[in-house]
Amino acid sequence: MGYLPRMDSQVFPSFRNRRTRICFCYWQLHLCWGGGYTCGGPFALSYRYNPITDTWTSIAPLPSPRHGAVGVSDGQYGYVLGGWSGNSNTTTLFRYDPSTNSWTSLTSYPTRIWIPFLTYQNNSLYAGLGRSFSCENSFYRYDISSNSWSSLNAHIRSGYDGWAVSIPDLIIVTGEHPNCNPNDCSDQFYRYNFSSNTWSPISPFLGGGRNNLIGGVVEGRYFTGMGAACSVPVVDWWMYCP
Repeated sequence: MGYLPRMDSQVFPSFRNRRTRICFCYWQLHLCWGGGYTCGGPFALSYRYNPITDTWTSIAPLPSPRHGAVGVSDGQYGYVLGGWSGNSNTTTLFRYDPSTNSWTSLTSYPTRIWIPFLTYQNNSLYAGLGRSFSCENSFYRYDISSNSWSSLNAHIRSGYDGWAVSIPDLIIVTGEHPNCNPNDCSDQFYRYNFSSNTWSPISPFLGGGRNNLIGGVVEGRYFTGMGAACSVPVVDWWMYCP
């Protein structure tokens, strides 16, 4: 059990000027990227990347500007949760339909939220942590079929700016700003077990304390990296071996 550095890490670019966590893949691995923040505040512009033609195309903008929202896909639709509107953190959950290039509002999240984590497994979305009126350790399941939220066992600690991925019967959540302290970045990752509805720590991340990581799963193996050591951007890539 542990982490292995990937030698091809230098090929991954670092995006810093327009912060967004709205990133999801769907049919034929098209990538959607939207929202973020510039000097003028949050924006709603959204784009689709086609890996076959290596091109970006504008798509329908988010229903309203967002900074610090998060996104995920169930393979057919994209989902975007929360974020800062420019005036306050929000509870919104939007669904993007690539076949019609349109957005739909779904049942709101139980609390206003900024930079939570969001992932998908078995016809459900799972979201937690983030900042609302306070620092959150809450954890919720969204049932896509019934368009409803339900509460699950809370995360071990509060924080924001983590990343989550799903592998069979587990969710892995990366380091974040523990207790919402922006000057503290964690190397401690956690996993959620669906069967027992419990959280537990896994081996500390060998890349050091980190927030705003990204990650994904390929053939059952978890890859993570990038992000920042609090305020210092980092460009690397690691594989976690359970």
